[in-house]
Amino acid sequence: CDNTKSPILERNIAVYKRSEHIKLLKKWGGSLKGKKILKTDLYEEAFGCDHFLYWLLKQNTYVFGMDISYKIGYKAMLRAGKFNTTFNNCVSSDVINCAYKDESFDLIISNSTLDNLIASNASQAMNELHRILKPSGTLILTLDNRHNPLYVLGYYIEKLLNTNKYYQSKCYSVKEAVRLAKQNN
Repeated sequence: CDNTKSPILERNIAVYKRSEHIKLLKKWGGSLKGKKILKTDLYEEAFGCDHFLYWLLKQNTYVFGMDISYKIGYKAMLRAGKFNTTFNNCVSSDVINCAYKDESFDLIISNSTLDNLIASNASQAMNELHRILKPSGTLILTLDNRHNPLYVLGYYIEKLLNTNKYYQSKCYSVKEAVRLAKQNN
């Protein structure tokens, strides 16, 4: 990891998280070769040790990045050079109104994006993700997990102390996540 400013425990957790994401992508994504892939949040690629998009770029795939922040997208594209990769495309776009055509992607990875939206916007975002996903495509959705007591405790402490720089709407239970996915099928 090239981010030596963060504490060692945080870096180690991020590296572990990255390796777990890659294992799941291999398992759930099937053969990635030649697939057109979208990742909806580029914060990890811009700043973190838990990035996995640069790994995807080396799998003979067509990778597109999307972030609501132009600055984060730009930083992620610049940082890709450190990993000897380049994006096929990166746009600044809101997941509620995606800047892509219908049925554009074989695989969409939306990690910790929808949990930063109010419920009605999360539902609109799911509609958009389904719209731009090919009928035979795969959506990998990661949400803040209400079933993890340590995460929930940290989440509420951050809210109480107002230490999180980003808006977080909620932690989802499995039932709520399934409901969100099914209502937009």
